[in-house]
Amino acid sequence: MELKGVYPAMVTALTPDEEIDRAGMQRVVKYCLDAGVHGVVVLGSTGEFPAMTDA
Repeated sequence: MELKGVYPAMVTALTPDEEIDRAGMQRVVKYCLDAGVHGVVVLGSTGEFPAMTDA
């Protein structure tokens, strides 16, 4: 597999009660793809993942 192009690290969109904002995430991904990125990186280096729980 050869990765080329732009792959931004995504932030995790959250609601005010700290639930994942699925609609917000879809808007951000669509915005990035419409801007011409080649893919996105989720659960990477943006820092939200360690603070999340299974609840």
